Amino acid sequence: MTDPFRRLNDLWARYADACEPPQPSADFMPGVWRKIEARRGFLYHLKFYSRRLAATAAAFSLFLIALHYVPSSAPPRDVYSMTYMDTLEADSSPEVMAYAVSSSSLDPFNAQQGDSR
Repeated sequence: MTDPFRRLNDLWARYADACEPPQPSADFMPGVWRKIEARRGFLYHLKFYSRRLAATAAAFSLFLIALHYVPSSAPPRDVYSMTYMDTLEADSSPEVMAYAVSSSSLDPFNAQQGDSR
């Protein structure tokens, strides 16, 4: 009975004779990495940056959620239950007051008109 792997072993022996053994050098590992980097294409870089972007977005959203639950040092305002007039009274800056005065003087329904006979 013959060895079933005899032909395969002969093939490996002929291959070893045909190829010279690699000589180790100082540029071996940098050369390997240059070849690896050269084979990486656009999709590899796209996957790399998309994972970074997803991680950054997740961290930013967790930061915003944490800011939502941190108590504020400002006194709470009843923004949703205030009327428009209450809001105007609370914000008494000169620009708002000037706008309110000028817009009320332009209102034709509130303008006082004399009797025209």
